[in-house]
Amino acid sequence: MSKKYSVILMRDDTSVKRFRIRPFWIRSLLTLFFLAVTLAVLGGYLAVIFYQEKKEVRTDLQVLSRNLQQTVEELEKKRNIQEIFETYESEDLHSFLTINDSRQHNAPALDLKDVFEYEDRGIVGVDNVQAGFNGNRMRVRLDVNNLVEGETIRGRIFLHLVLRDGQQVDLDLDHGDLDYAISRFKNVDAAFDLPDDLSPESIFALRVKVRDDDLRIIYNETFPLSRIQV
Repeated sequence: MSKKYSVILMRDDTSVKRFRIRPFWIRSLLTLFFLAVTLAVLGGYLAVIFYQEKKEVRTDLQVLSRNLQQTVEELEKKRNIQEIFETYESEDLHSFLTINDSRQHNAPALDLKDVFEYEDRGIVGVDNVQAGFNGNRMRVRLDVNNLVEGETIRGRIFLHLVLRDGQQVDLDLDHGDLDYAISRFKNVDAAFDLPDDLSPESIFALRVKVRDDDLRIIYNETFPLSRIQV
């Protein structure tokens, strides 16, 4: 005869109830209980491990994204410089290089990468750049686009001239239209007199620098006059 355990349930408002249970079921219940506890602990441990791995993967992804963005910016910079050279009028480029070659004994060698320095932080875009002359007076028109959705960006546009001998002239203009506070885009139209010692014929390119409220450069590009003069 197999052994059985008696389980007695007693309450004040009911009669005594007695159950008989085999040891097999007790062992089975205890086994299931410990198995459930073990699975719960193991599940918690695996959850922590997976969370840490997911966190590391996310961090690695962010690093890769930043590296990819930097690579894209460098490629974009090189592509723009290449496009600039490809779209030059051959006479302009020859004249620019010849003038600088003839002055190498009096001035440091010219680095074209400095002349065509490009920077774009993806905050603003500059397009439709045009430049024209009326005597010794220059007029620059361009569009500034806000690339940051849902934000109003503020700052100032600075214009520089690149001369045919490679020198760069900061115009330092006090022109109200060069200030911007835009949520979408702004059309800039600035007219000004050239410095007394400059003529339109001495100018090779226009450099546009866009700075934010903290005067950090967020966009910088050089536009040869052969591409933008109207």
